[in-house]
Amino acid sequence: MIEVSPGDEVVVYYQVYDLASGPVSDATVTADLIDSNGNKIYEGIEFSYIGGNGIYVCKFTAPDEDGYYVLDIAGSYSGGIIYDIRTIHVRSEYRRIESVVDIIAMVKLVELLIATFTVLDAISGEIVDFNP
Repeated sequence: MIEVSPGDEVVVYYQVYDLASGPVSDATVTADLIDSNGNKIYEGIEFSYIGGNGIYVCKFTAPDEDGYYVLDIAGSYSGGIIYDIRTIHVRSEYRRIESVVDIIAMVKLVELLIATFTVLDAISGEIVDFNP
């Protein structure tokens, strides 16, 4: 499942193999984004081949409404067809780290939590093992 916030750029990587497990570089792959009521939010999102081991990528903007969406993937290549789905969960509470300041704040919070669970022996001043 891919979890994003409304309006985020969604990046989906998809790998295509033929029946002999070899990477495919000539596939045509598209996707439709469908909401929980069966409505198509986006239709015909194109995947681009990025090389390597049959890897394709598509990008689109997450819907503004919270909810679960299905990315319905379909395509073909010489010798085969492609069909797959991915679940996209859009939720307002998901938050990306936006800056170095956010990272520093998260590190300080972790340091505070670690310090909270450090217990010192009152007599010797040594750290005592503590497993809450």
